[in-house]
Amino acid sequence: MNCRDLRPLLARYVDGEVEGYEQTLIQQHLMSCKTCAAAVSELKMARQRVQREIKNWAASAVPPATARERLLAKLAAEKDTPVQTVRPDKPFSKHFSGAALLTRMIWVGLLVIIIIAALIFILSMSKAS
Repeated sequence: MNCRDLRPLLARYVDGEVEGYEQTLIQQHLMSCKTCAAAVSELKMARQRVQREIKNWAASAVPPATARERLLAKLAAEKDTPVQTVRPDKPFSKHFSGAALLTRMIWVGLLVIIIIAALIFILSMSKAS
């Protein structure tokens, strides 16, 4: 693997998304190439800085004072809204009742008859030879 092949893979490598043979090739290249090893080191440091900044920002983030009231109002409005139930076009019972059930039973019966006839034919052919 050369530097040009490695560059597009560096971010995935730093994020731990590269596995197997590809990972081995990258590691071998990094041992022999100081330029790419430095690039990986810079990416790792940048990733750590971004993670640290996100944690700091999240810890200091304060929602607006009205956010809680708005959320509670939305939840109350949704609580009063009736839930709509979605039903299939054909209920399960229609598939297995009346004419539909009889039709299915006839098809299954015909299939069983065909299978038995085929088995009898195969057995009679094997006894004849």
